[in-house]
Order: sequence, then C-alpha cells, then structure tokens
Amino acid sequence: MKWHILIILLFNIYCLDAADMQFHKSMSKKTVTSPTAPTNNRIRVTLHTHTPCGDYVFEESGGGYFFYNGTNNCTDCFTITKTADATSINAYDTITYTITVTSNNGSTQLVVVSDSLPPNFTVWLPNPLPDTLIMAAQDSVTYTVQGYFAQTGNCPNTYNLASITNGYVILNDSVCVEVNPTCMTDTTFTIENQSVSSSLPSNYFINSSLYINGTLIIDNSATFDNCNIYVSAGGQIIIDVGNSLNISNTTIQACDSMWSGIYLLDNTSITTENGTVMRDANGAIVMSEFCMVQCENTFFYDNVRSIYVPASFDSIAKHNNYLRVIGCKFGMVSPSFKPDYIGQPLHGAVPLAGIDIQDMVSTIGDNNYAHNSFFNMNIGIAAYRSDLVCKNSTFTKIKPDAFYANNYDGSAMVVLGNYKVTASLNAQPINNGGFTITNCKRGIYTRLANSTITSLRIDSVITGAYILQCDKLKHCHITDCEINATYRAINFIANSGASLVKANNNRITINANAANSAGIALEDFIQVTSNHQIIENTITITNGLYGIYCNYTQAANITGNTVRLKNTKQRNHVWHNEYRQPQCQC
Repeated sequence: MKWHILIILLFNIYCLDAADMQFHKSMSKKTVTSPTAPTNNRIRVTLHTHTPCGDYVFEESGGGYFFYNGTNNCTDCFTITKTADATSINAYDTITYTITVTSNNGSTQLVVVSDSLPPNFTVWLPNPLPDTLIMAAQDSVTYTVQGYFAQTGNCPNTYNLASITNGYVILNDSVCVEVNPTCMTDTTFTIENQSVSSSLPSNYFINSSLYINGTLIIDNSATFDNCNIYVSAGGQIIIDVGNSLNISNTTIQACDSMWSGIYLLDNTSITTENGTVMRDANGAIVMSEFCMVQCENTFFYDNVRSIYVPASFDSIAKHNNYLRVIGCKFGMVSPSFKPDYIGQPLHGAVPLAGIDIQDMVSTIGDNNYAHNSFFNMNIGIAAYRSDLVCKNSTFTKIKPDAFYANNYDGSAMVVLGNYKVTASLNAQPINNGGFTITNCKRGIYTRLANSTITSLRIDSVITGAYILQCDKLKHCHITDCEINATYRAINFIANSGASLVKANNNRITINANAANSAGIALEDFIQVTSNHQIIENTITITNGLYGIYCNYTQAANITGNTVRLKNTKQRNHVWHNEYRQPQCQC
C-alpha cells in the first residue's frame, strides 16, 4: 500500500458544540495521513479532533466543508466562573460571590465544586460549598457565597479561588477584591506610609476626609481645618524639627485599632482648637524638648494618655517646654478602648492619665477662659518631679484601675518628687465657685513635694488630700477648702521635718464608712518635730471616730477648731498618741 502524507493548512477549523451549536476554534494546522491517492484532486479526510470537545467530524477535501455527525463524546467539558458584586469594599461590609458551573458534556458527569476563601473572611452561614454534583449532559448550577472581611487587605492578599474537579481534571476561576478600612469613603484621600507633608497636594487641608495609612512626617508646617482624619493601626504623625502643625475643628481618630499619636520632635509646636477631637491614641500628643503645645477647646477622648511629656535626659533637669491647656475635656466616653495595635504597650481599661508630665514647669487652666474637665480615668493630672499649677479645672469619676497598680491611682491630681528633685503643686479652684473634685477615690496626692491647696470644693471622695513625706523643710498649706469625704478629709502622713504643715479655715464633713476615719489626721513615725498647725477648721463627723486624729505627731498646734460628732459611740474630738502632747484649744 502506498501512503501519501498530506499537509493540509486549515486556518479556520471549528468544532461544533452539540448543545448550543456554537463554533469553537480548535486548531490552525493539521497533519493528516491518507491511505489512498488523490482522485480528481479530491480526498476524503477524517479528522479526529479532541479539542476542546472531542467531537467527531469528517470532511470531503474537495468541498472544503466539515460536517458534524451529531455525536458529543465529551466527558470533561466544563466551565466555571466566579464573580463578586463589588471590586472594592470596606471591612465588615457584606460581599456576595457568584460561582457558576456549566456542563457541556455528552453524558451525565460527577463533579466536585469547592471554594478557597482568603484569610480573615467570614462566611454568612450556611456555606453551600464544597458540594458534589451529578450534572446532566447540558446543565448549569449557580452558587452564592456571602460574608465579610474582618481586616483590610489588597490584592493578591484577598485573592480567592473557586474550583471544579472531575476525576483528574481541575478547572478554576478567581476574583480579587480590595478591602478598605471601615473609615474610608469614595472621597477619602489616602496619605500613604512614610509620606512627608511637603510631597502632599497641599500643606493646608480644609473640609477634607483623610486616611493616614502609617506614618505622616510634617517636614513642612501644615494645617488641618475642618477635616475628618482616620489613622491606621499604630499610625502616627511626627512633627519634624523646626515645624508646626495647626489643627482646627478637626477630628483625628483610629480606624479599626488604636493609633500611636502625634510626636513632637525638638523645637516644634502644635496648636489644637475650635472643637478639635483627638481620640483612640496611645499618646495623643507626646512632647520632646523645646516644644510648644497649645490646646484650646479640644476634646481628648479614649486615649491612654492625652498629653504626655516623658522624663528629661537625666530625670533631674527641667524640660524647656511650654504647655497651655484651656477649655479642654479629657476622658473615656466609649465603653472600651479600640483594639490595641501590634506592639502597643499594655494598659488598663481606662486612660492612665489625662495629662502626664515629667520634669516640667507647667500651668494647666486659665481663669479667663472656659474650664478644663477630667473624667472617667485612672488619674486626672500626674506630675513627676515637676512644678504644677492647676486652676479652673474639674475632676470627676477618677477611679483606680487595678492594672496600673500605683498607690496614688484614683487621684484627681498627683504630684511626686524624689530626694534629688523637689516637686510642687499649687491647686486653685474653678472660677465659677463650683466643685473642683467630685466622685473620686482621692482628691490630691503628693509625696516629697511642696503644696499649696486653696479654696477647693471637694465632694464625694474617700480622702480629700493625702500629703505624704512633706519633709526636709518642705511645706504644705491647705486653706479655705470645703471637703466632704467618707474616710479622711485631710491625711497628713510622715511629714516629720517639714518647715510647715498647715490646715486652716477648712470646712470638713465626714460621713464615715471605714475604721479610723477622721476629719484631719496627723501621723508621723519618727521623733522629729513636724510643725503641724491645725487652726480654725470646722469639722462635722457622722458615724466616725475622730474629729482630729494625731498619731505620734510631735507638738502639733491644734487651735480654734470646731468639731461636731454625730452618731458616734466613741466621741473623740481630738485623739492623740504621741511623744509630746499637742497644744489643743478646740
């Protein structure tokens, strides 16, 4: 037998699908073997094709036409598509995926459909996949999968894949969706990580919606006016040396987790005003050296610390900083903090302190402006090795958080010195004559500090003022205050060696709920004259033990006090247990 090898160039050979009669291009060149010689330039050629459907075709070469014989031999002809109802969504928004599987086979086939979803995706139950199907020869099945992403993400991290398996054959289709923070809208301008203000479209943003995706460096003084700013988890704003940031009528807050805060490098400044809100930060404003911070009519909410000045380089020298705070609010307004960012320092369930300063000379408040208020936190103002003047400020619901574990937690004002550096407190009243401190564990706590406390009205506290270790010729003056407490209004502890410890002309009410309660208590533990003067105070005790309690306090001058005891079995207007008797004239 003589064989003829023919090369037939077929530029448009198609396979006819039995189901929908659609042509599918299968090849452009085919090698065909013929067992017979050509006759009249015509040859019968049988083409056995296997792509894409394996259909059986034949052709008479002279006519140039192919004829479908009506038989579909395909057992693995499937298609799968996966689509999403959006190309971009916010975290926690619902998204719907649609998966369609189509069979173009000549007989019934078994197929397994599965869906590989990305991390952090939660499916609204019930989830229809995976599923095993027995599909008719010409059949189509559609699935919908609904759910949400719990975290933000970009492609390909949010890529997901739907697959079908028929024996050894695997087909798949995929779709990818950009997942944005919950705080973003179509009009939000994103400031990418490590951006510098000089590279932004403007250094003056007004009426803008912004998202800071990481760190923004202010290398060219900038302004945010009437803006809504969200910050990514752990994000921060750094004011570079010699620059300033002005924030007016603007809200800066975390998106889904807490952010770090605004950091002032040396020789920088920040101004916040006109109803600006700063919230959800680990430290909303953090100062370095030669910094100027001016906050007026600003609301600091849900921050671990709102204004923070770390220790100076040697914890002795005072910072050369300026801090002005007037008409501001500090506190916890949400039921809880937002989730911590990765690496955030541990903290309690409420703010550590509204203002936390170290090695500073500072005045908080101004009688010529609206008052400051501190509420729902562990400490109102904490000053370490600092000289603090606090005026025209109120404190309420200052209660200790067990996480912080300091003896002075729960105090409206805390001033602490040490044996190298003396601290001082000058506490002045609110300018409208109202209560300065209410519903706190303790009003004032000082240790190793000079203190002058004048004309404060303190109500619903356990202890009004706790003055500890005012020794080495330090002094404490508590004058003309109204204090309503349940344990002790004024508690002088271990002040032997002070130049003067004085309480005069105070109006004290004790509604006792604890043992050893007293209007004024003086306790020392060494035999050193402390120079206590308790003069012309009015003390009313209900259910308590002592009007004035002296324990080993030497030669105290207790003169001109009025003590009233109500519902008290043990009536001790003045009780003493000391080396030298006090000079008592009640």
